[in-house]
Amino acid sequence: MRQFIFIFGLVLSMMAIQGCGGGGEGTTPTDRNDTDGGNNPDDENPSIDEPIGGESGAYKYNRITIAGSSITDGKGYLGENSYLGEVEKYLREEVATTIIPTEGTLINDPMSYKGALYKFTGEGTEIRGTIKGDKISIAFAKERGNAGATVEMIIDGVSKGTFSTKGETVRNGSTYIEGDGTKHSFDLGHAHTFNHNAPGTGSIYDEACGTFTFDRDWTIIRKIVGKKVHHFIVFKVAPDNNFNVTYDYAENIKSVKSSVSNVEQSIESSLESPCGDKYNRDPMGSFDPMKGTGTLDFRQTDKRAVKTWELDSYKDHNFTLRIKDGGSEEFILNFITNHMYYFQNAGIGGARAQDLDPTTPSEGGHPNPRTTEQIIAFKPDLFILESSTNDAKFSPSTNEWILSNATDFTISTSNQIRLATSANVRVGDVVVMGTYNGDIRNIAVGIVSQNSNSNIITLTKDVPTNVDRKCVIKRISKWENNVKRVISQVTGGINHDVKVGIATSGVPNLNERRLMGYREKGKIMATENSWMFFDFFEKTLGKPWSGDNTHPNTPGIKLFGEEITDVLKDQ
Repeated sequence: MRQFIFIFGLVLSMMAIQGCGGGGEGTTPTDRNDTDGGNNPDDENPSIDEPIGGESGAYKYNRITIAGSSITDGKGYLGENSYLGEVEKYLREEVATTIIPTEGTLINDPMSYKGALYKFTGEGTEIRGTIKGDKISIAFAKERGNAGATVEMIIDGVSKGTFSTKGETVRNGSTYIEGDGTKHSFDLGHAHTFNHNAPGTGSIYDEACGTFTFDRDWTIIRKIVGKKVHHFIVFKVAPDNNFNVTYDYAENIKSVKSSVSNVEQSIESSLESPCGDKYNRDPMGSFDPMKGTGTLDFRQTDKRAVKTWELDSYKDHNFTLRIKDGGSEEFILNFITNHMYYFQNAGIGGARAQDLDPTTPSEGGHPNPRTTEQIIAFKPDLFILESSTNDAKFSPSTNEWILSNATDFTISTSNQIRLATSANVRVGDVVVMGTYNGDIRNIAVGIVSQNSNSNIITLTKDVPTNVDRKCVIKRISKWENNVKRVISQVTGGINHDVKVGIATSGVPNLNERRLMGYREKGKIMATENSWMFFDFFEKTLGKPWSGDNTHPNTPGIKLFGEEITDVLKDQ
């Protein structure tokens, strides 16, 4: 019998954890063939709002959804290349204790936590460590078609039973192509397909979002079908004959559930592109299949890849994971933790707040595949909504202009301005004052406090005297109503308390997106509704947070994450 001992390095918690609890814990992952690309929301109603001990006084949330645009989406994964990953890292490694393997065969997987899985093989192989808490959870993976192994968990010298790492059974599929010389795209009926057999040469699309090199006869691209995501085979030249396309399908089950899978059966193969065809078009003429690509679905922690053991007392516990026997004798591990947090990245490129409303048509005219319905099914106890960046820019913009061209004003009283022309304003309208020359600090925002149809505008605060005396005036109540409606749908659809937070943009380039006022109105909404407000603007002011003044770069991702975790620490 082979036996290798791997000792894990312990990531120390910065806080003591009292009375840990979590949604979906104690469940055993099952063998399922759920390959239609839909999310698999957890069914458990988690305990919520348990206070965490320690000096920060932060509250612990077990199930966290962060929704929004491409700013939240990142690059189509759960936490990698997204500020959600900074929040995840804080909760897993500072609030909880999480152990990352230091041995094993490294498998690069950007969909998994820290972008990596670790494979251990051989009967008798043991993975040992010590962790403090009153439960131990592991996040692992099951490779499709892999017989896996039986793994035993031993805690403080006592066997806690075994579990299997057997992967989903691989199934065979076939799609009959009726070529008419005009149609390029054909539905394969499933996500997670591989090993395709079709005329000519082709492969699964695995390039970066927004790029495509069609140097093959066909490619496999994800598209939206109803409210699910399927693989389609897309031919460069529309076929004019009839034939069968065959393929295999099964899901590689990991700690993150998504319709994005590996390009080959092996979990060690690269991932397909996290972007697909969000318009579900059948291109004709000049072929540009990747115009309009984007993330197609939410990504979330998958309970099928989580195993939890409840313990009698909060203390240091020695654990051993031992590969016993069976199949390939392979065990693929992501991490071990003393508290399992569940995350959902509900960011979609191009999304506005209103796009989370199930009644809003999607960009391609098909049913909206990812809305508050999927968020409600996930049952978060913390819901964060980032918006405004696309709301202000995309048609119909939530900027309703009362005065769109810069208008001169003088200061009448400490909180009143006199315009060079009359304007019909209402309480809550936004007055943007100053001249923008690339420095946002030359701009100030005021909020109207009294209805008026004259040239006298009364503001809620004193008029700034350090900016040019020119202004534009707009109304953004449509955005406010959209945010409130989406939050109401989420909180009203879940049968436990949900803590809410909202965020707007980082420091914008006003020549590209006229976003001034959203931060100020967002802060007012948050105060009025007892929501948290995450001030990405203040956090990024004067810092090189973005390469395009919209999407956070690596430093910007850290700044956004810090802003959220700083607010959470104060709760």
